[in-house]
Amino acid sequence: MYKTRETTANQKKHLWPLALAAFALLASPVSAQQLDEYVTTSGAVKAETLEPCYVAGVSDRARCATFQVPLNYEDPAAGNIGIFAAILPATGTEVKDDPLLILAGGPGSAAADYGRLVHSAFAKVRENREIILIDHRGTGKSHKLGCDLPGDLTDFTLMTGLARKCREKHDVDVRLFGLEPAMRDIAEITAAMGYDKLNLWGGSYGTRAAALLIRRFPERIRSAVLDGVLAPDMALFESAPLGAERALTKLFDDCEQDVACNRAFPDFRTDTRDFLDSLTDKDFITRGLDPITMAPYDLALPKYPVVHNIRAALYDPNAAAILPLALQQAQSGNGNILAALQATIGLAVDSMALGSTLSILCGDEIARNNGNLIAEVSKDTFTEDSYFLFWQTACQGWDYLEPPADVRAPLVSDLPILLLSGDLDPVTPPSNGEYWLKTLTNARHIVVPGTGHITSMAGCMPSLIGDFVEELDSSGLDASCLDKIKRPAFVTSVMGPSREQTGDEQ
Repeated sequence: MYKTRETTANQKKHLWPLALAAFALLASPVSAQQLDEYVTTSGAVKAETLEPCYVAGVSDRARCATFQVPLNYEDPAAGNIGIFAAILPATGTEVKDDPLLILAGGPGSAAADYGRLVHSAFAKVRENREIILIDHRGTGKSHKLGCDLPGDLTDFTLMTGLARKCREKHDVDVRLFGLEPAMRDIAEITAAMGYDKLNLWGGSYGTRAAALLIRRFPERIRSAVLDGVLAPDMALFESAPLGAERALTKLFDDCEQDVACNRAFPDFRTDTRDFLDSLTDKDFITRGLDPITMAPYDLALPKYPVVHNIRAALYDPNAAAILPLALQQAQSGNGNILAALQATIGLAVDSMALGSTLSILCGDEIARNNGNLIAEVSKDTFTEDSYFLFWQTACQGWDYLEPPADVRAPLVSDLPILLLSGDLDPVTPPSNGEYWLKTLTNARHIVVPGTGHITSMAGCMPSLIGDFVEELDSSGLDASCLDKIKRPAFVTSVMGPSREQTGDEQ
């Protein structure tokens, strides 16, 4: 039994497996008639017995199972792969029939690694709804396509060879690990669990996953909360350089307006621009102690890794608060703080499955982009087209399929949808939400001040999400409780933020 309520045999008969029959050719949402026909012919994914388990970051006992799904839905002879799923119980006594399904981002992250997010952001949702975590194919415990990368990757031109080596490591057709079959797995598994209506939460690239589920199975979806949004008809590598430039400019502006930051770094904007310009023709040489091993090192960094460190730090306002000091130190030849930021960022990336990232990103994103156009739109940004070139180079060593053309079409929907953006987000800035809002007729876009990429844990947002999922009324949400959120205090020395910034008395 998968749900707290009883599911009768008659009810099970009408539950929708809702698969993507011939998904490579599908160009429109599945109709109710097609779904009824599919129910009598599929059986591709069978119900499994869920066993007690625990999800990291959540103290409550969950129920977990590994579902066997076809590697290739069009070729049963290709065999099966296991897809890991966990159900976190509702904390109240009256449990609704429509759980919240978590769609991980990356792409390449595993939903079962989102326990901390569930604990912090969805406590109110869990009062009367279960939470479903499914590691989509290629991630986590679902036939993970992991890759071995060197700890120091300063030359991204090596990515083609590294991706090819990773491809050879996996004895499976990695072309079958794109977003389309991954979402079919999720539709099949949740139907096998007995759920016929789902609420979605998608973060970052998980918003693309949510869009695909809404496009293919609108009858299955009750609502969606999309955090850090990327509309399906937006080209990531065209918009990302402009978003990163906006985030860095806001960092300059906020430092200049902050008394302590401006005093400590009076020429932060000019010095940073000059520093980055100086890297065009030569490497940055940093000397010091490795922040993890404390071994001495002398490292030459090309411009791209330095730019990547800056861009990655802008995702998290707490890391961005250290950037003025880190860049000041770097200009003096001490790259230890930048290296420490990179080490912190690397810990988060380690859990991702790079093979899954490539199978999705190469087909969904790289294939749709025009390199000349990206070079033109990004030429005045600090990242230029390096973000695109990194992944384009990696994709040259990977096998992938492009999705059906309709995946890249605008998503038009009247479902209740809540769009969330962090005002400081360098990769999915608020303009992304405003763009998507044009084709969503029952949606609201909330921009959260002082936050970066992913805002669901910020301030009162968990309460707002809970209210939205319960009432499906985004217009009635009072978001004024978010107004007091501000960027974290700037770190002006190795001793930390000044008292002026924290509000303490001198």
